[in-house]
Amino acid sequence: MLSLQNRITVNSLGGLTGLAKIVSNYGFLNFWDTESLTISGTTTTYIDRLGVHNLPNPAAANQATYSASDSDFNNKPSLDYDGTTDYNYKAFNNYRGGDSDGAFYFVFKTGATLSATHPIISFSDESTNNEKLLIFTDSAQKLGCLLNNGANIYSQATTTTLATNTVYVGKIESNGSTYKISINNVDQTINMVFGVNNGNWFNSLTTLTNISIGARINTSSIYSNAKIVCVGYSPLQSGVNDAALITSLGAYYGKTI
Repeated sequence: MLSLQNRITVNSLGGLTGLAKIVSNYGFLNFWDTESLTISGTTTTYIDRLGVHNLPNPAAANQATYSASDSDFNNKPSLDYDGTTDYNYKAFNNYRGGDSDGAFYFVFKTGATLSATHPIISFSDESTNNEKLLIFTDSAQKLGCLLNNGANIYSQATTTTLATNTVYVGKIESNGSTYKISINNVDQTINMVFGVNNGNWFNSLTTLTNISIGARINTSSIYSNAKIVCVGYSPLQSGVNDAALITSLGAYYGKTI
């Protein structure tokens, strides 16, 4: 198998372009984006570029609004979640259950209000509110990560206050011992609202039953009011590769970082 650096070198010489090149270069394990959608009537499905977890909206009422060319994202397609019912979803037990580390990268535009919890991607147990991993914007206009494996661990970025109606490139990672958050390639100071910064990750969760973009679906479901154009999960990147990945995603969607 080609090393990460060799993949970057090979792809830079030709062949893959756009998001396909980014996904290959940085070894993503799952990648959902609005250029890899299928739309059939009232069902819009995120097609995982890695061919693992495709995410449809469960019913017509849950279908986010599609734009084929959105000027907010360099005229790429987008999905706009209404904050009330829209989401994409797959029932799946214990996503990445053995992983003690990893990173999510995502590009989104905040909605007109940031006065509540608005999920970007979540993994939860539908029978309880006590087992989940949630990446979201919160009522303090911050980006955060909440993991609950019986006790809440809530890490909140404090360096950047999110503005409404604004595009961001975010990253949340665990290296197995600490959480790290960046927004537009700016490493964030983390406030631990609950718990300690111990980097608990998917290996600490044992009863997850779903994957959702645009919502958290469990006994206390909540929904996003953002536009979301991509969410990807990758192994940890080195500092140089991490910065280059974020810059590449931003450039692709017209966000200068």
